[in-house]
This record gives sequence, structure tokens and C-alpha cells, in this order.
Amino acid sequence: MFMKNNWNYISVMLVLGLVLILNACTKQVAGPKGENGTPGKSGNLKQTHIGPFAQASSLWTFDGSVWTSEILASDITADVVSRGEVRVYMQENGIWWSLPHSVGDLFTQMSIAKGQVHLTRSKIHAGPPLKPTNTNFRVVIFAPVQ
Repeated sequence: MFMKNNWNYISVMLVLGLVLILNACTKQVAGPKGENGTPGKSGNLKQTHIGPFAQASSLWTFDGSVWTSEILASDITADVVSRGEVRVYMQENGIWWSLPHSVGDLFTQMSIAKGQVHLTRSKIHAGPPLKPTNTNFRVVIFAPVQ
């Protein structure tokens, strides 16, 4: 008798569990399609690219503590400096990294001025860094639309 009641209890619990599991599964049905929206307006930035290009090792100068180099970019206007944005990417081991970029205590950073991107390579521990090798860079300039 005890065995029969036990099996009834187990079968009721299994059926109840199965019902709960099946009810928890919902199918995603797409709703009705809405009306088309208005087309987007023109953005407020114009994007231009420079590169990729190799910045030769010979273009870096050492000031006693950091290495510096310049990238000339006529698309960096006074308007870009004050209201736009410039992003610089460097390629290391086949992967593109945005600046600033660091590996351990070695930092590569950038700043901008009209017509130029200033690059610096510094090391925060154990003396100055080694001279940078030939490195690929890309510059993306976002200029405000007039």
C-alpha cells in the first residue's frame, strides 16, 4: 500500500513539473508592423580618414625622458580642435589599438593641434623607453558640419 501511494505521489509531481515547464516556454511571435518613421537627418559631423600609414622609427625624437613624433594632418582645423574630435589608432602585433594605449608601463599617447597630431611614448618605471619601431597608424577626424 505504501508503495502504491508513493508512486501516485511521484507521478502527480512529475505531471505537475512537466506542466510548469511547458507553460514557462513561450514562443516569440512578431507583433504587427508599425508605420515607417521619418528618414533621419544628416549628421552633425563629417568623418575623414588618414592612413593607415607607417610612422618610421626615424621620425621619433628623444627629449631625455620621452619619445615624441608628429603626424601632419591638414584636415585638423581650428574648428576640429575646438568642436570636433580626432581619434588615433596604432597597430601592434596585427591588432589596431586606440590611443592612449599602454602595455605594462609603456604608454603611447596623443594630443592634437591645428594641422598636427602629437605622439608621445613614455615609460613610467625603470628609465626611458626604447626608441619606437616603425609602427602603422590611422587617424580619424570628425569635423563639425557648418
